[in-house]
Amino acid sequence: MQEFDAEVERLISLLKEKGLSKGFPKKTLYDAVRLVVAKRMGVQVEIEPPEGLTLNQYRARLFDVIAKISQVYKIENNEMYYLSLLDKFKLPQEVKEEITRIVTSNKEVFFNGKNPRGSIGAILYLVVKKYGLNLTEKELANTIGITEVTIRHRVKDIKKSYRANEFHHKEKVFRCFFNRY
Repeated sequence: MQEFDAEVERLISLLKEKGLSKGFPKKTLYDAVRLVVAKRMGVQVEIEPPEGLTLNQYRARLFDVIAKISQVYKIENNEMYYLSLLDKFKLPQEVKEEITRIVTSNKEVFFNGKNPRGSIGAILYLVVKKYGLNLTEKELANTIGITEVTIRHRVKDIKKSYRANEFHHKEKVFRCFFNRY
């Protein structure tokens, strides 16, 4: 139960840090976080609705908060998945650091409802090509568990996002490639 409580507190802090807790009563935020964490951990929790509300009415109010929490959780889980993927490739530390910087500063662009493996495949492909490393789309796709077509489609999506100025920084690594596509 200590692990559960620690995860609840961590997620509440993360939501506050990102400014996503504003406008929600403390109890509603706390209960919504508890429900999300319980579902992720497979734990059963009970919530008490505030005075004057039925449990169903209260659950309806929790919906907006849960949607925001789930988005933060999803981005965080995708980032953890991506870090585990980087270890599968024998890349120089400099390349890993550049990939990590690009992904962490632009999470919302890369993990916007698309398959995170495709996003990671496209980013890896672009950065690996920039450094002139010998890693093909096919090798990337096979290792990550996606198709080469998925990598190409996500490269095109990244190109659109880049041109639409959705990135926090104009990534130099992309600038040199998008004149080719």
